Amino acid sequence: MILNFGSSLTRAKRFVITTTATVGAKVTMSPNASAGDELEMDHFTCAARVTATDTVEAIVAAVPGPVKGTRPFTLFFG
Repeated sequence: MILNFGSSLTRAKRFVITTTATVGAKVTMSPNASAGDELEMDHFTCAARVTATDTVEAIVAAVPGPVKGTRPFTLFFG
């Protein structure tokens, strides 16, 4: 999935993601390795949880940041 951090520089952003998920499911999130050079420069910390059926809330922070624009991420359910 592609997350859009917007056109202004930011260090962290909250995302509400619609996906197939059930309440109580374990969810992990990470930057997508297909980003290539971007991951060498921009490191991300992700925290995600299922807040309702088919809805995941995620907080993504760029370390050291800031970032803008779009970045690919992957959600894993277990």
